[in-house]
Amino acid sequence: MAVGSIRRGHQRRRAQVHPNGERRRDTDSIGRHLRGGRGSRTAGRKFKIPMSDEPGTYPEDQLRGILVEYLSRNLVTIGWIRDLLLPECLQRPTVTRDQLKDLVAQTKSAEGRKVGLALGSLSSQLGRKENDFLRQVLGYGYPDHPWEKDDFFVRPEHRELVAQVLDAVRADRSGPTGLTDVSASEQD
Repeated sequence: MAVGSIRRGHQRRRAQVHPNGERRRDTDSIGRHLRGGRGSRTAGRKFKIPMSDEPGTYPEDQLRGILVEYLSRNLVTIGWIRDLLLPECLQRPTVTRDQLKDLVAQTKSAEGRKVGLALGSLSSQLGRKENDFLRQVLGYGYPDHPWEKDDFFVRPEHRELVAQVLDAVRADRSGPTGLTDVSASEQD
């Protein structure tokens, strides 16, 4: 073994020539990660979720099926849409972001200081390009900031459809295991 190749039990780092001609010692993987160079965990994994504000144009029977399938999923954010936002929009002409914040804060699934994150998740679901069926029945505006959805409402031509879909989904979700509706379970 050559005397100069090992120093205190560690391999000697080789000097590298940087593209600008500067000699540099090889850094560890953290340095490469911070620079976004080779070995970076984020290199090549950047993708964007397509977003849109355009409503869908589904015929009513197809829209009903898509909504029932989507709202039947047992996911927290979808539960907030199903159990909080849509019913509240059927009771009032418009639901503000603050009113929705208060509703979400009352659920067990959102801690008080994480309500803003919950609203962001809900807003993201509404804005995903693939969820155009939601925007077909549910509208919103941007009254304060161009990045903040507010003033949610069920479109008048779909109010009855949304009420029927919610009834169908709730009937399917209640059964031998009991009621799983977020808003109903919070009243216990």
